[in-house]
Amino acid sequence: MIKLTTELSLVPVDMGTRLEIPVVNLTIRNPRGVFDVVDNSRGIGREISNKADSVKTVINGLISILAYKFTLESGIDMHIEKLFELLPPRAQSILSISCSLSNPTILFSPLIYSFTNSIIEETPHRVRCYPAKILKLNKIEVEIDEEKILNIIERILKYETSVFGKENTIEKNIVESINNYQLALISPSIFPRFVFLFHAFEKAVNADKDRSGKDFVKHASKLIGFTESKIRELLKFYDRIKHVFRNTDDILTMENNIKNFSELALRMKKAADNAILYRIGL
Repeated sequence: MIKLTTELSLVPVDMGTRLEIPVVNLTIRNPRGVFDVVDNSRGIGREISNKADSVKTVINGLISILAYKFTLESGIDMHIEKLFELLPPRAQSILSISCSLSNPTILFSPLIYSFTNSIIEETPHRVRCYPAKILKLNKIEVEIDEEKILNIIERILKYETSVFGKENTIEKNIVESINNYQLALISPSIFPRFVFLFHAFEKAVNADKDRSGKDFVKHASKLIGFTESKIRELLKFYDRIKHVFRNTDDILTMENNIKNFSELALRMKKAADNAILYRIGL
């Protein structure tokens, strides 16, 4: 029997859009006994108020680690046995990707996030860091389906082993999409996270054929069930992140999108999730 153990931070995809510390409570549905999950958070500061609409904490210079420890055992589910043949970093990566694809709002990141008594404010133009003795705790309930995660792991393993020696295949493009999704999981800030999720989405949509412009929007809409206008909004925001501001309209577009970034980030994750899951047959 082989054990694979990894520690993952549970990161809301829109983390960084609000001045708060996300505290995720994780529960498992449809357990099959393949993996064990333990809350490994430590060092959280003391709470100073607890109201129905607001929970605040004083960090007092302590480092707060918010993470869960996942342990998988071989010999329980034969469909994922190839996972234990991979090098541990890649096996851990596939686990984090599969957990992230199994829910609509949370990224399971191998980056272990810590919070101190500072707030970082990020915009496309600057990053500012300033003291903040009181931060809001945002308590989030998340449920993951173990059976769904195992099915995703099985499908990713299939594509991992099917691309060697092949060029320009659908399978290779799907793996590239998954690899971009992994880069989103290890991106420490909101804009790179969005960009890599977009790349994952784009590569999955175009797995069988290169598309752009209206052709891409139309096909993506059919593939993932979004309206074409919703997809165009994602394309427009991606374009503003990736390219320099050419005029006042570009700046206004970015400012308006930043105001709605939480919704855009959630939509971007769902788009990438839906496209990848469609391509791997789930």
